[in-house]
Amino acid sequence: MEKKIIAIMVALVMVAAVVVTVVMIAAGGLSRAGGFSNLFDELEYSGNETDHQLLEIPDGWYANDVKTVSDVIVDMAYTEQTNWQTTVYLTTLYFMYIGDQWTADPSYGTYFYVPVDDHDGVMAVSHGLFSFTVSSATNLSAVYDIGDVIKLRTTIVLLDDMETLAFGAWSVADTL
Repeated sequence: MEKKIIAIMVALVMVAAVVVTVVMIAAGGLSRAGGFSNLFDELEYSGNETDHQLLEIPDGWYANDVKTVSDVIVDMAYTEQTNWQTTVYLTTLYFMYIGDQWTADPSYGTYFYVPVDDHDGVMAVSHGLFSFTVSSATNLSAVYDIGDVIKLRTTIVLLDDMETLAFGAWSVADTL
């Protein structure tokens, strides 16, 4: 009788472990990387450099395509601007690329560039760390903490040279 009870308890513990594993996988808790890592891994590179690669938007992505990403906030800082009685919060969000697709030579670390629509035309991903600024009417630091998952959206845009596709400005995808 005792052996049957122990066998039933072991079976229940195993079922519980399977349920927890499925829930964590569904929530992204066991994934190897965040949303930006997956997004950047979809980008292409046609050169032969082993570091400082300038990645490109892949074939099949077009201007006005919308890309949505959920990822963990590594750090953040904000400034507040008031113009004509309207307050705008500029929040710089920091994220990590956790992948190895763009680390061709580990002696250099992970360092590559992503095409973006700003004054430089690129966003540097240095040793996996990158950041960008989100403009919002809401103080994002009052809603999100470091370690929280935030859902962001961007539109693929055609740069001024009318040839290069890039990520446009990022905005919060969830309603605040």
